[in-house]
Amino acid sequence: MFDLDKKVDRLGTDCTKWDRYKSRYGLDDVIALWVADMDFNTVPEVSEALKKRAEHMIYGYTDPGDDLYDEIIAFEKRHHDVDIEKDDIILSTGVVYSLYTLVEMLVREDEKIILMPPIYPPLFNTPKHLNREVVYSKLINEDEHYHIDFEDLKAKIENDPKIKCFILCNPHNPTGACYSREEIDKIAKICEENDLWLISDEIHGDLTMPGYKKYSALRSGYKKTITLNAPTKTFNLAGLKISYCLTKDKALADDFRKEAKASGLSSINIFGFEALKAAYHYGDEWLKEVREYIYQNFLFLDAYLKEHLPMVKFHIPEATYLAWLDLNALDLKEDYVDRLMKEGHVQFNPGAAFSEDYSKYIRVNCATDRNTLKEGLDRLVKWLKDNKAL
Repeated sequence: MFDLDKKVDRLGTDCTKWDRYKSRYGLDDVIALWVADMDFNTVPEVSEALKKRAEHMIYGYTDPGDDLYDEIIAFEKRHHDVDIEKDDIILSTGVVYSLYTLVEMLVREDEKIILMPPIYPPLFNTPKHLNREVVYSKLINEDEHYHIDFEDLKAKIENDPKIKCFILCNPHNPTGACYSREEIDKIAKICEENDLWLISDEIHGDLTMPGYKKYSALRSGYKKTITLNAPTKTFNLAGLKISYCLTKDKALADDFRKEAKASGLSSINIFGFEALKAAYHYGDEWLKEVREYIYQNFLFLDAYLKEHLPMVKFHIPEATYLAWLDLNALDLKEDYVDRLMKEGHVQFNPGAAFSEDYSKYIRVNCATDRNTLKEGLDRLVKWLKDNKAL
């Protein structure tokens, strides 16, 4: 129904992912397989809704209507079996902005936060910027299958009373792990036993692969839980700056809502409202096809690596559109990711950004047409051969 195999030219749209190379490096042919947005056109009804709103020609201050909340409530129930009410929803311009405010609200400067690397960099960089100490409980890597080290996690929390908050990435970025109900409930129990706040970044939760479904931390029943959610990753709307947080803790919801209003955090782009409503109302079939296309891209990537780079380790993710590749078997210098971009004309995210222990990893954005993905991989192989890294 949707032509996801069609290459969409994003050059000349002030696109972070594709337009930076000419001005910064004098390059105009780099294949961008890094920043986490898609190269797919979004749901057609989203574009129609934006056009209709634009025709009004007055773009003043806007308040969300009940129809916005109704779409969030229905979408969360339909896709994640989460039962929420309007008062459980706090609107925000973005997940990272929400995290920033929540860390300031919930964790004092002499207290600590724990999380599980390798992990999305803002989840540890934001607390560090706010002078909160971060404690790490590393995920267990078993042949690119990543598991929570519950023994280590529990011990670190119980032995350090200054740890007051757990930041979870569910599903996990960059490993693609989609945590089970048992794992989430076990995390919630540890947090409850030690009176920790549980902040769960669930922005990739709609992008699960066949056989997997996100189990929201909100379903654990632990009161001191708040989830960070958005339509932006799911429907490729990041430039419209809209997200929302969910919590059953009424006091936290009230305090966070007041803080968000005072700081402008809840002042959503007028077009963000329209995009969310249209995407959540009309986007189910689009999302179904996009997930299937991404899964087929993962299968293609897996077969490609087995044929051309069999020494590279890769496990098809359980969620997200991000592939996490282990290049440790290759002979690579420290600056290999930067050189791949400048010399090989293909860009990936360096693994070191997610944890210093993963400097020989790259994160590959597979939410693009298959020809572009193949061209990027071909350039990777050619550069490795040219530089005798194989």
